[in-house]
This record gives sequence, C-alpha cells and structure tokens, in this order.
Amino acid sequence: MQFSVQGRAYSASELPGYLIQSLNGKASGNSVKGLGSSAKAWYDQSRNPNASRNTELLISEVLLTQTGISVFGKDAPGSIEPDFAGKDISLTLKGIFKDKKKDLALKDFLFTLEPPLIQQTFGSKEPKARVLLDDSILLDPVSVSGTEIKVVLHTQGLPDLYLKGLHRISVEHGDGGNSWYTDGLVRIGEPVPVTDLKPGIETVEILRDKTGKPLHIRCSGKNFLLFPKFSYTLIDGRFGFGFRTEVSAEGRFQTIVHIPNPDTFDRTSPHQVIMATPFGVSFKTF
Repeated sequence: MQFSVQGRAYSASELPGYLIQSLNGKASGNSVKGLGSSAKAWYDQSRNPNASRNTELLISEVLLTQTGISVFGKDAPGSIEPDFAGKDISLTLKGIFKDKKKDLALKDFLFTLEPPLIQQTFGSKEPKARVLLDDSILLDPVSVSGTEIKVVLHTQGLPDLYLKGLHRISVEHGDGGNSWYTDGLVRIGEPVPVTDLKPGIETVEILRDKTGKPLHIRCSGKNFLLFPKFSYTLIDGRFGFGFRTEVSAEGRFQTIVHIPNPDTFDRTSPHQVIMATPFGVSFKTF
C-alpha cells in the first residue's frame, strides 16, 4: 500500500520515518519540509499571543510537594515521574502570584471537567486563572496564596508526559488583552513503563457548519496527545491544524483537526487521514 504526501508516494514502511523526521524538525523549531509556511506559523504561534508578562507573576521554584525536591529547570535534582495508567503528582509552585497587588484567589483557578472526561486540551476562557503544562494540560488547584500555589498533575491518559525532558509550566491570569503570565521549565523524568503508546485512529467523523460546509474532522481512537504541537495530522496529504483532544475515564481518545481545504473537500472521496506522534503513525480512510 502507498500513501501520497505532498505529491510523493511513500510505502507503509517508508512513511513513518518521513513523518517522524518532519515532526522532529518541527519540534526543534526548524521549517517542516513540504508542509509550508502555514504549518511553521501554527507551530511558532503562542497559545495566547495577547498575554504579557508583569512583575506580579513570577515562578521562582517548583517542588514535589511530598518530598520538597525541586523539579524546576534543567539542573533540578528531581523530576516528575508520570504513569499513563494513573498517578497523581502534587506540585508546589513558589514565587509571586498577585493581581493589582492582591493575592490570586483559589476560586479563580477552580474547574470541573464534564464526566466522563479525565483530560481535555485547554482552549477556553475558563477558568479565569490556571496553571498549565505545555499550554494545554490543566493542573488541578489545591491552594493559592500570593507566594505559593499547590496543584495536582493527573498523569492518567497523558502520552505527552512520556516525552522525557523539559516541559513548560505556566501560570496565567485573565484573558484577551488583560491576560498575564509567567512560565518556566520542569523536568519530566523516567515514566512508569507502558506497553504501547502508538496512536490509533478507529473512526473519523466530518464536522460541518449549519450550511453543510466541512470544517473539521473528529478522530476517535487511542493515544492522541493533548498538546497539538507534539503531533500533527495530514488530511489528503495536506497539513491539518490540530487544536483539541479529550480523554475519557474509559480510555477513549477524541481529537479535532481543522480541514485544510474546506471549499474543495467534498469534491473528492474517499479521504485519508494520517496522524504522526513521536510514538508512531496511524492511518485511516474515510
């Protein structure tokens, strides 16, 4: 079987290498060969380009709450050790967490995922304040003061955390033009081993607007990443912008991807979607 990507045919054995190589190039900030400037612009864009830094938000340290060991920065003595099957890791952020000289409030950080969801890519205006990992994973707040924030990282169903190394942690407050943030890097260490993290697309649904125009596809399956920039999707050989993934308590994953050519999408059928992550590649015709 052969797959067409950017006008070139690849065999099933050749394609994973091509996609993973492109993914690695994108992760290092280089231009992605064959995907064009729009893909690089999507990768380079901040999740909240209107957010600004100010002196009232500053992360100076991140500790494992139970041991007090630092996981902050590349030289940290400790690390976060996730478990895909389910593990809660308590973290304590030290620093300055204020708004107009007042301490940030716990109530502004609170959120609830609609059951049966256990993970969901952050992409809304709520909660008003949040602690995020990789711009996408909401950490559960426990307590908040002007100098300390305690949170819990739920690692169940997060393939993202099996990418060992430095990950971005941030505290944000507000939205739009009145949004402020501070960030830093935390170390993700050796995770609990898991049998398989390869993505698997089982079903694909076309999502249309009220006029019937195709806008997105919704893929259901397993092992999709929450942070869209840790993976990418090709629809009919063209780059599709991923932006939201959900994980249910039953281990079912769903992810939504923009259709790159909505005006001409219905002129051909069937279609093909290819998803690449650092853990493998999945294909589906729909």
